[in-house]
Amino acid sequence: MTELSDFWDVSRRHLADDYKDTDGQDKAYCLSIAEKLVDLLRSEGRDASIMYIVGGRNSEDESLDTLEPLPFGGRVSWIGHAVALSDGLVYDPILSEPIDLTDYPSEAFGVTLDVTMSLRPDHGGFVLPVK
Repeated sequence: MTELSDFWDVSRRHLADDYKDTDGQDKAYCLSIAEKLVDLLRSEGRDASIMYIVGGRNSEDESLDTLEPLPFGGRVSWIGHAVALSDGLVYDPILSEPIDLTDYPSEAFGVTLDVTMSLRPDHGGFVLPVK
């Protein structure tokens, strides 16, 4: 096994517990997981960046809608999420394996992707509003 696959397996085990340890404390954060995945992908010679996913704007009060990741069955919701992106694949251990960018929003959150992408050069990734 490679370091990337080892880290993937450990992250999947953490995420299976809704990011919590046995005391209910957070033990993993999506950004730190995404940053580590980007580092591991780059160490394998791949071009990789962080992609940010944010909920769409609520038309009534302009707040951000939350994202509900399907693999958690409604147990968690987020305003945003960070993942690794490389060669058109999204690396997000909430799913069992890397997945094509076009399929990711529906597989991970059951939503369609707004076609607008904006580069976040300060973070080296993208913000992809979902609707």
